[in-house]
Amino acid sequence: MKKTMAALMAAILIFTLSGCEKPMTPGQTVSKMLDAVKALDRETAAFYIDYDRLMDYSEGDNLSDTDETTRLLVANLSYKILSEEQNENTATVKAEITNLDLKPVFSEYVKEAVQLIFDNALSSQGGDGSEEDLREKMQTVFIELLKKQSETTTAAVDLSLVRENNVWKVRMDDALQDAVFGGLSETIRTLVEENANPD
Repeated sequence: MKKTMAALMAAILIFTLSGCEKPMTPGQTVSKMLDAVKALDRETAAFYIDYDRLMDYSEGDNLSDTDETTRLLVANLSYKILSEEQNENTATVKAEITNLDLKPVFSEYVKEAVQLIFDNALSSQGGDGSEEDLREKMQTVFIELLKKQSETTTAAVDLSLVRENNVWKVRMDDALQDAVFGGLSETIRTLVEENANPD
């Protein structure tokens, strides 16, 4: 009987303490989300942000088709929370996000990719070359360029949050995505727009 009562009291104490746990602040939420993104912890990150949309930075170019590519893209990700402002169920967190400067990486990748596509077209005429081989070569080029890059870039961003069921959620936007991926997403968007409107 005493053991049963002791177990019951312990369970009540644990329940009471867990119920008193303070919810995370907006700044802590942003930190938790960015830490999860860097760790490639999809489940945790998706709890605080639209993870699939965040990771869809390449406009369908399939640059992150491999685990290694994705790992390299966020391996150097770091951040600093500067301030946070809260108003009822909305908040703004100012942060500096640093990652590899991926703009020159993508520019060089485009040059090499064009040459690979040209070479593959010539090989295809001779019966050699395939789309799968081309895709693998392009992935290899991108990975090698990522490994060589050491320059970083830092972006100051204002992150908007909204409180849902007493949990802060980070609103996904282009500025956040661009900061996380070192300018890569904006570079790709600009290239896509230029090709769509050549005049």
